Amino acid sequence: MAYGAVSVTGNMKVIMDVKIRNSERRCYKRCPQRWYWTYVRGLKAIRVANPLWFGQLIHIALAEWYRPGLKRGPHPADTFLDVIKENRLIRVPKIENEKDEIEYIQAKELGLSMLSNYVDFYGTDPQWFVIATERKFEYRIRKLNSSGSKETFIYTGTVDGIVRHTETGMGRILEHKTAASINSSHLPLDDQAGSYWAVSKRILRDIDDSLKMEGIEYNFLRKALEDNRPKNKRGLYCNKPNKDDYNRAFTNARIKVNVKKTTVNELERVAIENNIIVLGAESKSQPPPLFERFFVFRSLEERITQLKRIKTEAWFIEQSRLGNIPLYKNPTHDCSWDCPFFRVCQLDEQGASDDVEDFIKASFRIGDPYLNEDEEQKSA
Repeated sequence: MAYGAVSVTGNMKVIMDVKIRNSERRCYKRCPQRWYWTYVRGLKAIRVANPLWFGQLIHIALAEWYRPGLKRGPHPADTFLDVIKENRLIRVPKIENEKDEIEYIQAKELGLSMLSNYVDFYGTDPQWFVIATERKFEYRIRKLNSSGSKETFIYTGTVDGIVRHTETGMGRILEHKTAASINSSHLPLDDQAGSYWAVSKRILRDIDDSLKMEGIEYNFLRKALEDNRPKNKRGLYCNKPNKDDYNRAFTNARIKVNVKKTTVNELERVAIENNIIVLGAESKSQPPPLFERFFVFRSLEERITQLKRIKTEAWFIEQSRLGNIPLYKNPTHDCSWDCPFFRVCQLDEQGASDDVEDFIKASFRIGDPYLNEDEEQKSA
């Protein structure tokens, strides 16, 4: 019997060995109907959304880079290139038309740029002694009930990394994030890494139970190509130089040029020939950082609070799976791009049950929601 499956005995439904993932908790809170299609029916879109598979490949590349210890693995850009080529028809949606091909090429270019700039920016991170990377865990938690029962459910997930800071000797959970924009305001209450913090003692029991943990290190990579504009001494991007800029630069270098009667292109050539760097004014449009890291301290009390929340949410999920709590939808403006069931939901709203099932057969496959694509292939 698969984890989370429902067994029917007479008129009674019984949950067999309930398994809860952090992504399942997030999905349920976002929309119980989406949760049902994903975790009860096990529907997985045949064509994976671009942000999803792209983020997976970045994580694979960083996992190979941050191998246990201080010595780093292969350059993450090289790993990314190998993986995106080798898994083109697995992780990456099948190339069916010119639009798909363009999307694939753009994703490859973006990933290589991000990871190359990442290593140039941070180097080998000598302050991180890597304890574990892509560490899977299963943690039994007693169910929330009033009967005093000792029944449990399995809370499972994968931690991006656990590192020991070489200066303080303290351990940190490492959480990689790829995003179009970087926002840190929610991190003190972040549920995902917070839940990993809650079970960190259990994770470390099989690795290094003497390591004292101090919090979570969020490692953000912004999904953007490097800005190729030149920078000044203050590290700010500059506009293209105009004639006044060239005039000042040539005057300081004691180079005689009739700037007024010379084109900007010719002035640029003169500057190059004389090894003079000429910058324009500081641009009013300065891009946000490509990379940022945020350390968030977490306390023992927060660990206890998080475990209580996991128990409560697991109870609601179990009751919904048993049919004791009715499902509902939570439509928002994000549904059209964020949810793989957007079209299914539209048809369902129209009461077109036959069309719903026909669309599901054409666009989805049945899979184990508690396994990723690699794990499914290994277990097949």
